[in-house]
Amino acid sequence: MKWARLNLGMVLVFAFATTSRAQDRVEVFGGYSYVRASVNVNATGQLICPGPPCPTKTFSANPNLNGWEANLQYKPLRTIGLVADFGGNYGALPGNLGNESTHVNTYLLGPQICFPGRISPFVHALFGGAHESTGSGVGNLYFFPAHSSNAFALALGGGVDVKALQSVHVRLIQVEYLGSNLPPSFQNQVRTSAGLVFQF
Repeated sequence: MKWARLNLGMVLVFAFATTSRAQDRVEVFGGYSYVRASVNVNATGQLICPGPPCPTKTFSANPNLNGWEANLQYKPLRTIGLVADFGGNYGALPGNLGNESTHVNTYLLGPQICFPGRISPFVHALFGGAHESTGSGVGNLYFFPAHSSNAFALALGGGVDVKALQSVHVRLIQVEYLGSNLPPSFQNQVRTSAGLVFQF
């Protein structure tokens, strides 16, 4: 009986210690995201063209896209984690390009290095894909047909979390270089995010 109680006590201590160590191994982030996007759209001059073949042209724009970002991080080590990141940003192209609605979604995965504390900076390198979609519109005497495409994407950057409660941090800022290989050329963009981080 004495050995049984001792063994039970050791199991409980081990289970409690394991749970305590695992409590901050999973983090969930959710918040606001802003992207200064780089969007290229192909257009046809059929509005000023008496007949085919009509001239075509590629236009570029940098719309302001607002949206959301969420990610899940698992930390096998105290300072190293694996992040699965998802985001969606929405807006419209300028009126001279047809005022087309546009949105960009990203789905990324990669390592993150953090420095735990009341103030916790972190850096990460995420890789995956992007989906871009725009509606149809008319501008500059050109017709802009609706289109959508998928391509490789990456996000390189970092940010700072500040502890607010026992298991809640505020992500003051996260800034990333967001690159995507959406046709017809590679896009170089900046994504900025902020929100809340929950630890489990």
